[in-house]
Amino acid sequence: NRQRDQTSGQVAVPLESIHEIAEFLEESGHYAELLRRYRADPDNRSTWFEMVFAYWLEDGGVRPAYEQEANPGSGKTVDFSFQYNGCTYYLELVRVEHSDEVLAHIEAQRKADPQCRSYELILRSDHTNQYFRTAAQTIRLQEKILEKLEKFGEPTERALSIIVVDCTNIHGGMLDDEDVRIVAFGKAQRAVWQEYWNENRLKGMFEPEFARRGADELRRKIQAIIFVKAQRPGSLEESFVVVNPALDIAEKIREVRPFQVLTHVRVAVNRNTTTSV
Repeated sequence: NRQRDQTSGQVAVPLESIHEIAEFLEESGHYAELLRRYRADPDNRSTWFEMVFAYWLEDGGVRPAYEQEANPGSGKTVDFSFQYNGCTYYLELVRVEHSDEVLAHIEAQRKADPQCRSYELILRSDHTNQYFRTAAQTIRLQEKILEKLEKFGEPTERALSIIVVDCTNIHGGMLDDEDVRIVAFGKAQRAVWQEYWNENRLKGMFEPEFARRGADELRRKIQAIIFVKAQRPGSLEESFVVVNPALDIAEKIREVRPFQVLTHVRVAVNRNTTTSV
């Protein structure tokens, strides 16, 4: 059984670090609207995620535009876009919050001990409470990704659509390549880690059998998904990317300097082995 034990609590970006990132972005003179949002609501973790990601891009030599339209006529914008080697990269960020059930579990611990700055969260594949099963985390992650599709237009060779997910609250902050492989492709590299719901194997988002609302649109539009393991300045090097097999832009991802540190997760080849991704 898969079991995870988290005792770290909300440790996204240490307060002093987000201040440093704010100063870094302010010095660039390029993020007035993003910084305005931060100052208006300095504890908003979605805004923090945008700031951290902007920092990663800037630090890697990429200056993105903020809040740009990627689907003309939709009236909606994606968080970032940038030009590189004749292509426009459109990126929409999504932060996955805890489910109401998990949040209630956490809040109960905080109320019991107001001085405690951490909490315990145990997830098991066979947990009696379905909201605390590891598969429930996978399903929630898939659902949140599907919410972002209408912001993107139809793909072209020169317009690349990428969703970037903050997975701090997924699997107790211990997301790994097998979790990502199941979300995207359904089958784990190591069969022992396979996820099931009501005895049925979870389907990956890029599998034709994945039939939730928006699935066809995702497979048609989204060329890659970046899974950020945690919301802290150095975590991009611990993060993952999957590329839509039908719209393979792996080389275009590798060309962009900030993304060169990402681990590319691919379809399981031999489910009884532990070959490198």
